Amino acid sequence: MNTKTALVELLKCNRELRVFFKGCCETSAFRVRAQAWQFRVELAEQGRMAFLEAVEDSLFELARHLFPGSPAADFVTWAGLLCGDAVARLGERFADLSPEEKDAVDISAAWESNDEIIAACEVEDLAALREALRSYEREVLKALARSREESGAA
Repeated sequence: MNTKTALVELLKCNRELRVFFKGCCETSAFRVRAQAWQFRVELAEQGRMAFLEAVEDSLFELARHLFPGSPAADFVTWAGLLCGDAVARLGERFADLSPEEKDAVDISAAWESNDEIIAACEVEDLAALREALRSYEREVLKALARSREESGAA
């Protein structure tokens, strides 16, 4: 059983959780995402293990289906949250670079992954966006490693 189906079954059987989910959806995408851990725990208690990302993506799909006019159904907001996470992770990697290392890093090759990000956004596919962002992060980290190797070799 996939995560979305398991969440549907969980919501069907638990009125309190349905009310909670609706309230989260009416509040914001951030609220739904912030509470995804709770849905994951509920699934685990039912014997259904799921990755947090799968729960988040499924909750987004359910919000779009059940409450299409709600703030939680807005893809742009969800995409912003995911992109913000990626930027924060990369920022942590760049924080300990010297000014010279920062100037030497060429991340232009990573922008090839930008097409994947755009394509995922055009079809509003969170899972594809996550993968495109991972690809982008990998390319940036490769550029960072190359820069460090070059500055260490000099």
